[in-house]
Amino acid sequence: MLKKLSKKAVVAIVATLLTLTVSVGATVAYILRQTPPVENEFTPVFVSCSVQEEFDGTTKSAVCVQNTGDISAYIRVAVAVTWVSKTDGSVYSARPTAGNDYTLTLGSSTRWTLGSDGFYYYTEAVSANAVTDILIQTLEQTAPAPEGYAFTAQILASALQAEPKTAVETAWGVIVDENGKLTVS
Repeated sequence: MLKKLSKKAVVAIVATLLTLTVSVGATVAYILRQTPPVENEFTPVFVSCSVQEEFDGTTKSAVCVQNTGDISAYIRVAVAVTWVSKTDGSVYSARPTAGNDYTLTLGSSTRWTLGSDGFYYYTEAVSANAVTDILIQTLEQTAPAPEGYAFTAQILASALQAEPKTAVETAWGVIVDENGKLTVS
């Protein structure tokens, strides 16, 4: 059974609890008043690329890609060769074929590799404002177009940030090794 507390003990306990409450409240108020707010700055990166090429009216040459973003990026390119209607821009049902309707001479760089998905991948990250090696030395029409159509060759490039490496691995289905080199299937 509990013994009755003396009046002095009850007053001492209440005084102690009151002192603790006031002390904790004052400490919290002091910390909140004295701690400056922390500004969390976030600067998004800008990833983009631009195809660089020479064109004399019939032949594309010295085709490469510049990383126009502000961060290192991996780059891939699709080459779309078609016959396009001169009147309405529609695409002819049969595509031009390499060796018959046009010639495509690739550059000599070993940094470009053709993936099983039809894209050419630059196997190294390209620094901001840097340019890849030449992908296409020349691309030239060698046969006449079907009546009412014109030969077109579009170089379509895309870029993805190099860090974290999982971004490009997930988006493009490639593997990035410990040295930052892409492996494609």
